[in-house]
Order: sequence, then C-alpha cells, then structure tokens
Amino acid sequence: QRDLKPKLGAATTPELVQLLDSTNGWHRQTAQRLLLERQDATAVPLLMKLAQESSVPQARLHALWALEGLLSLDAAQVAKALKDPDFHIREHALRLSEPFLETSEALKNAVFVMTRDPEPRVQFQLAMTLGNSKDRRALAALVDLALQRAADPWFRTAILSSVAESASEFFDRLRAKRPSLEDPELLTQLGSLIGGKHDASEVGGFLKGLGSQ
Repeated sequence: QRDLKPKLGAATTPELVQLLDSTNGWHRQTAQRLLLERQDATAVPLLMKLAQESSVPQARLHALWALEGLLSLDAAQVAKALKDPDFHIREHALRLSEPFLETSEALKNAVFVMTRDPEPRVQFQLAMTLGNSKDRRALAALVDLALQRAADPWFRTAILSSVAESASEFFDRLRAKRPSLEDPELLTQLGSLIGGKHDASEVGGFLKGLGSQ
C-alpha cells in the first residue's frame, strides 16, 4: 500500500471521488483525506452524485462526510441520508443533522420521527442528537425513547444527558404517557437531576408524581 500513496497523491479530484466508491477501505479513507486537504470545490457536485447514487454504503458515507468537510453539506442531503437503507448511514446522518436542527424545520421533523427506527444504534445516536435541539418536541421524542430503551443503562445515560435542564418537564411527560411506569434506576437518576436544580416546586412536583403511581 505504501507504493500506492504517491499515485493517490497525484490523482485528480474526479479520480479521488471515484476512489471513494472503491471496495478498498484504505483507498476510500486516503481519498477522503486528500479531498479535504485540497478543499477543491469542483469535487462538490461529484460527491453529491456519489452520496445519492453509489451502491456501496461506505462510499455514500464517505461522500457525506467529505461534503461536510468541504462546507457543502445541506439539510436536504442529510434528510435523504436519514432514510438510507443502511443503518450506519442513518446513524451518521443524525450526527450530521445537528448543526441544522435550529435552522431547518423539515430536517428537524425528519429527526424527531427517527424514534421509530428499528436499529438500536440509530436510536442511541438519536438520544444524543436530540440534546442539540431546543424544540420542546425533542422532549417528546426522548420520552418515546425512554419508554422503549431506558432499561439499558447506556441508553438511559444518553437520554438523560439530552434531557439536561428539562428533567422536570420530561418526568411530567413520561408520567402522562405511562402513569404506571416503574423503573427505579430511571426515576432515581431523574430525581437526582431535578433535585440538583434546587427548585422547590420541581422537587415537589416530582415527589407528588411518584406518590401518584
């Protein structure tokens, strides 16, 4: 592979983009690195085409990240990637969506419905991505995830890290959706988040909610 490096370094921008479609992982990674180093805008339309049309999932993924590195990724491209048949791309698309969540309503809506994605890794990334949105509907999505996945400690940590300062509202929404919820670990950690704010009304509401179970 050392013998191939000079050849890749001398490759044209279209040739580098074509190498992203290679089945050779070293070729793909090196080509992506070189594209980012060159910052050649002529690569953008080629990368957009590759991201949409390649039959190789890894190529579509490299193309998306290369577009992001060239500051040429837009919300519409990310929204399409959220529907990709390969769950790895849907997972990465959630990460790529984060800078657009406060500026693209369409993309934000597409992210919120990812609670229905059947792949746990996608849902796990979603739990973390939702923490980047100030939209109150993000809390509703986190509640949906909690009802599906909170028994898993890693999921629980990701969900609660995104709940952050809205723990009291999250608890109210959670109890409203499932009044009979009994999850000692989740409730204990929620109680710690709410108590840590030292807001007497929120603490009182939490204790009242526990008592109504």
